[in-house]
Amino acid sequence: MLGLFLALVFAVIHYTRREHPRSSGASPTPRNEWTREDRLLFVGSMVLTVTTSANWICSCLRLLKAYHASSGSAPSHIEMDSTVSAAQVVLRVLTWCVADMVVISRVYVVWSGKLAVIILPAISLAVLLASGMAIAYDTAVLDADSPDTTFANWKLVNSWSTIFTNVYCTGMITWRILRVSRAHAQTGKSPLSAALAALVESAMFYTTIAILTYATAEAEHVSNAFFIEISAPSAALASVVIHVRAIWRRERWGGETERWRGDRAGPGGMRGPSMLASASPKPGVGASPMLGLGASPMLGLRASSMLGLRASPAPKLRVSSICPPVSRRPEDHARGSWDVEAQRRGDKASGETRESEKEWGTRSRSDGNSSSTSTLRPMSSAVVR
Repeated sequence: MLGLFLALVFAVIHYTRREHPRSSGASPTPRNEWTREDRLLFVGSMVLTVTTSANWICSCLRLLKAYHASSGSAPSHIEMDSTVSAAQVVLRVLTWCVADMVVISRVYVVWSGKLAVIILPAISLAVLLASGMAIAYDTAVLDADSPDTTFANWKLVNSWSTIFTNVYCTGMITWRILRVSRAHAQTGKSPLSAALAALVESAMFYTTIAILTYATAEAEHVSNAFFIEISAPSAALASVVIHVRAIWRRERWGGETERWRGDRAGPGGMRGPSMLASASPKPGVGASPMLGLGASPMLGLRASSMLGLRASPAPKLRVSSICPPVSRRPEDHARGSWDVEAQRRGDKASGETRESEKEWGTRSRSDGNSSSTSTLRPMSSAVVR
């Protein structure tokens, strides 16, 4: 788990140092210019890397010390009353706090910057930090003969605060993503993609580990030691996976910021394609004097009873103008190719329409000349008579 976490951290640092466009059509961000999000991401990743690595080192030291204390036999427990244990508690609580900050920040982003939704988890985060400091103090100061009541109470507060934060954030993120995905099901986003996004964004894995840690501690099961040791790495892994997904979306979609807005954005956080149809005809289509359609004084084709011509109304055409999609979601790229083909078909149809209109105008002029000749022929014969 630690190796996977370190690999993801190095991948995050590598991709944040790459040049990437800030938005569609904008100049790319140079390597020596980091955005505010990149700087916060780098600081959080470094803190998690240090605390997780130090926590793993402390676990190895405690295991070796317990092994030597048992005179070479299999250790029945990992010793708790030592300076290394107190340092590991501090590292573990610090990892939990940073991981909870990441999850709370994702709630803030997914809910489009609403401060009201992060008030409760922010209070729970403060309680987690205070209880962690108390647990570290009790672990370092109290000896083995001291009563365990105070330590147990602080441990209970610490466990419930982190469980509340993660369950609350998991529920809020999952509900928001699934709700927006159902509302915008016509955009083509599959339910599996929405479920995977909810699983990653909500840090459900870390929440499950926290619940299992508390449950095994209350049941006094031997597996509680295992869940305690992996709680910090799982929290760090869940937070860095959230960062990896956010960076992957930015690299793939050209630096757009993700928002799960149900009013004017799709499930991917971006605005959907704009398919607009214009009712106004293009220039040259309709009652155009250039083509001789309608009552045109240029060619003398008037609605005259002498010529026997009736002014035919110009054909009304509705030309669809398809705007290019604003979204950069992967499923919209396929729709973009359909837009190009539709535009080509529309241009071809417009060209054929103009050719037919030219032929129709030519036939109208020839019919007008023949009609005028037939009208004047009886008059000439009458003059001859």
